[in-house]
Order: sequence, then C-alpha cells, then structure tokens
Amino acid sequence: MHRFHLPPEAWDTAADVLRLDGPEAHHAARVLRLEAGEDIALFDGQGRRAVCRILDVKKQHLALEVLEQAQDPPPAAPTILALGFSKAIRRSWLLEKAVELNAAGLWFWQADRSQGRIPEDVKESWQGALVAAGKQCGVSHLPDVRTFPGGLEAVLQETAAMQTVVLWEEQDQPAPVLPQAVIRLPAPCCFLLGPEGGFSPREVQVFQHAQTLAASLGPSILRWETAALTVLALRFWGQAGATGDA
Repeated sequence: MHRFHLPPEAWDTAADVLRLDGPEAHHAARVLRLEAGEDIALFDGQGRRAVCRILDVKKQHLALEVLEQAQDPPPAAPTILALGFSKAIRRSWLLEKAVELNAAGLWFWQADRSQGRIPEDVKESWQGALVAAGKQCGVSHLPDVRTFPGGLEAVLQETAAMQTVVLWEEQDQPAPVLPQAVIRLPAPCCFLLGPEGGFSPREVQVFQHAQTLAASLGPSILRWETAALTVLALRFWGQAGATGDA
C-alpha cells in the first residue's frame, strides 16, 4: 500500500473525509496514477496514521475517505542529537538515517567552529528528506528538527531536565567510553556533538561547568556524521533490548 504524508495541521481527526494536497497529491495522481477506489496509508509524523480510500482524484488534490485511524504513542526513551552545525555534504543522508533509527530530535546549533552560519529556521529540504524516509521505512513519528543560532548555551537550557552526554574525543583528554547504562537508559537522552572542527576551548568550559557527562565512542576520532549514526544505532539497539525486541 502506498504511503503519504499529511501534515498535522491538515488532519481533522473528527472528519470522515480528508484532503491530500501539494506534492504528495501530485505524486499520487500524476506519478503513481492512483485512481478512485484504491486504498492508501497516511501519517502525520507525530504518531497519527490512517488507512484511507480514494474518493476522487483532482489535478491539485485527492479526496480521501477515512477507513481506520490510530495514534501511536511517542518513544518512551527518546534520543535527541544536538549537532554542531557543519556544511556537511551528507546532511540528507544523516536525516534519512535518523528517521530509520527512531531519533526523536535533530537539533543543529551554531558552534564556535561551525562552517558557515546556521539558518534561523529549518530548511524545507531538510523536512522533505525526513518525510521521504518516513514514507519508506514505515515509522509514524518523525524527528523534531530545530536550529539553535544561540549556540551551546541555548541547547543546554533545553536539555536541563534530561540526561545530556557530550561526545568528546580529544586525544590529550580521553573521555571514558559511552557506558551501557546510558545506551539502555529508559528515559530521554540528548547527545551533544561538536562540528567537524571539534569543540572550542570556550565550549569545553561551558559543558564542563554544566556538569554534563563526557563520553567517547572508542579510540578513533570519528567524522561528524559517523559519530551521529553510531550513537543513534547504539541507542536503537539498546532500547530494543530493553523492551525485549533484541
């Protein structure tokens, strides 16, 4: 069954008929050439999903009869990545993998050593990459993507109530390897990563003053996207094991 994204603001849970507009409607009608009477699946990226039957196909939209719908709960132990902004050429790849590995949040922050200035708002192309990945892998929740032009201090204000781990791999001050207890922690957890140039001395003082947990992912210094994918995979595996699924 083909799957489409309907934004939360376009979803009326009390309605028996929904309307699919924009690029998703174009893809259904002009690319897949779906017709009235066929069934499709919808999701909104915030846990809501439905099975619908196409009632009518127009040039700009589809009318959909709701056959069944449900609301999936959010992850019990959400994992958030707070990434020092870099002009990484593999950002879309990272966004896709974050969806597959059930990341609850991707927060990009302006680091002292960031390459370029972080945008004030999330780019439309970033959201598009998340939606495409969500349609393919069948998840009902998409990561919450934010930008933090205010830097590390702004991120730490947001993470004050959760376990925060700084992934720090300085060769002259090696941090202990990420403990199993954090990988399996059944609670919200945020992992802070610096940009490709690493944390600045000022930022090191900031997170040390905040008494965050510093950890490494092993003896190698990993690239920005490799470290991000590794910690997501560890938490994905750890949480599956904690619930008896692995």
